[in-house]
Amino acid sequence: MARIDGSRKSKPFRSPDSAENGSAVVDFVLTSFALLVIFTSAMAIITNLYLRTVLTNAATDAARLMARADISSTQSCESNDSAKLAAAAAARTSLSTLIGNKLDTTIEAATQKLDGLCTAVVRLTANLPGLPLMPNLTKFEATAHATLEFQ
Repeated sequence: MARIDGSRKSKPFRSPDSAENGSAVVDFVLTSFALLVIFTSAMAIITNLYLRTVLTNAATDAARLMARADISSTQSCESNDSAKLAAAAAARTSLSTLIGNKLDTTIEAATQKLDGLCTAVVRLTANLPGLPLMPNLTKFEATAHATLEFQ
């Protein structure tokens, strides 16, 4: 059906060598680079937070296990080497299960008197990866305490 006024809208003719040809490719490259930087930074932050949570939970679980070890009330607070070894092994097992052997971790287990109570202390130290644009390693230390249960 023809229009009443007889005019027809037509698209303006663009020559193939117009000034805007290729601008979509340039816009895509610029925005994709910015989005890539934002995405990799977000993934690095999420990974770093996950590793911190895993290290903290491993230290807490190891301290709790060390506190429940069989200790007679006649033993002194500092003389329980088997509980220290068990706590370090538990922390190492927990870390290897959740994140593998990818981090350089140091596990220290000890007992100490804190406010008159014998407590188990587990300290995990690890070098966590940094952000993509800042690849410096960050040192993270998780310390957990638990009161020893004498039997």
